[in-house]
Amino acid sequence: MKVWGITELDAYRAADLVSVRIVNMRRDGRALRFTLKPTANKKWQRRSASSISPERKANAICFHGHYHFMRELFRINENARIKTRFADYKGLAIFLDLAPQTGTINIGSRMYPVQMREACFCYESGDDYITPERVTAWDGSPDTTRELLRVAEMRQADMLACPHVIIDPAHYRSDGSCRCNDPTEQARLISEYDYKASDFPVASR
Repeated sequence: MKVWGITELDAYRAADLVSVRIVNMRRDGRALRFTLKPTANKKWQRRSASSISPERKANAICFHGHYHFMRELFRINENARIKTRFADYKGLAIFLDLAPQTGTINIGSRMYPVQMREACFCYESGDDYITPERVTAWDGSPDTTRELLRVAEMRQADMLACPHVIIDPAHYRSDGSCRCNDPTEQARLISEYDYKASDFPVASR
């Protein structure tokens, strides 16, 4: 994610409050760019969205963990901006209105849909909640929603052709082929998810 209007120290403090871990913190222009990972207690750990291995644990933070972390950032600065792969929250008011909709985005397949808010173990632990809030009126118009929410469609045939059936638009090239043989993508999947180098074919050069 990318964050504007927040210091590195404040980001680390927010992470400590909600029990997530920040990795790969760096500057990206005027923004901070980093990734959230589970801590040793595994709170907010994401579950695989694959229908083949739905109980597989991913080395990533679920929707609820991201929500609570971002809410803490907006407590620090309600005019901050947070940009993720799925949404662009320009201030607290838009975040409070839009984030619950973000949680309903399908990250599974069309045949076996899984909402983002369902790909976790939070229901079992009682952490599957967000607190309804509103600070100002936002029009919530379809045009505004489309602008702020990033919705991508993937062909089921392309996903099934991937050896790991990965549900992530960034994993596929424009021709629909998966990037399992891409060394950069292999490094990302090993870093962000529960994969090993032996899970992938020899990287193409």
